[in-house]
Amino acid sequence: MGGRIWPVAANLFSKSQPSIIVGTITGGLILLKSNEALELPPEPVIDMYPNPVAATETLTIKTDRSMSLQFFTLLGQPLTDTMLLNANQSYTYSVANLATGLYIATFDKKIYKKFIVH
Repeated sequence: MGGRIWPVAANLFSKSQPSIIVGTITGGLILLKSNEALELPPEPVIDMYPNPVAATETLTIKTDRSMSLQFFTLLGQPLTDTMLLNANQSYTYSVANLATGLYIATFDKKIYKKFIVH
């Protein structure tokens, strides 16, 4: 859709999600809608594997929505800065520099998942 476009959201079909209407510079209209889109569940879906993870492997994380992530020790010491995870994209984290033990991954500062390095 190159060039100049003018997007507008409108509820044309009496659905819970509006459609996006784009007016082009040449006077045309483009209607963007998804009849098959599912709403996100109230609780985020977070995949974190393998768990336990060997010190020679990487931890893979995938979420169903964009979220912040930070790793901590059991004593609450931060191991990383806060990172932003994009929805439905895998993120890998090398645990090679971590000692054997239990760690915590914090998502959006309110969801906690434990993982073990062995």
